Amino acid sequence: MEIVKEQVETPNRPSGIFLYHGTSSKYFNAIELGGLVPRSSTGNDNHEKQGLSSDASFVYLSDRYHFAHALSTVMLVKGDVLLVRVSLDDLDFGAFFPDEDAIFTLLSKKNHIGFANKTLVDQLKISRESIRENQKLWFEFFKMGGTVAHLGTISPDVISYSIFPRIRLLEKLYLRKDRHGKWSGIVDGANDLQLDFHRAMSDWAFGSSLTQRAFDQIKEALHGLGLPRREVVRLIDEFLQVRPAITDSSRTTIGPS
Repeated sequence: MEIVKEQVETPNRPSGIFLYHGTSSKYFNAIELGGLVPRSSTGNDNHEKQGLSSDASFVYLSDRYHFAHALSTVMLVKGDVLLVRVSLDDLDFGAFFPDEDAIFTLLSKKNHIGFANKTLVDQLKISRESIRENQKLWFEFFKMGGTVAHLGTISPDVISYSIFPRIRLLEKLYLRKDRHGKWSGIVDGANDLQLDFHRAMSDWAFGSSLTQRAFDQIKEALHGLGLPRREVVRLIDEFLQVRPAITDSSRTTIGPS
């Protein structure tokens, strides 16, 4: 399904934009050896409901949902949190496509003819099938939704890594439980937070000091969840003890091992 009729030109190459992929440290050795590999090659699929899986040809990157994806993966397969970072400067624009989740969101909001009356599984199928014909819109969708699909493997030569244990503070911020106490909607918490917060947390994971504004946002978000002040203090104290192990794309360790 084509989203617009007009041709949209690929934008001028932006500079200094980082994209992330969140997963478990159990996959670190495989990623360090072979890069970020599409599910069509790995067979890994964290979505058990048939018909709800993403397109297996792509690697999915984000500037805001990587913590949530990493934490949810760790809950499924164990291990520590692994964040993989790549720079747009190091990647081929021709390999980027819109994320089908962003297409799904747009079509849902527009109540698009031939979409609104479909079942959820069929809507997701239409969204997946719409990826390639809307390739030129990948950057617009990225700016709107914070996710992008990369066709094929991303070389380990352009990847940096950050590994740290599960942090209760991040779980409180990024994940939500349903009324039965089960984890629900891995991006729900991420959607409650502002983009500058995701960027500040990402910078922290890769060696930068956390900004005062980010600390204020953490406190505000935790209090917004109804947590008592004593627990907020305890969660922040635990978080401050964490020192991520960071390895840049040259394989230089720049954080605790």
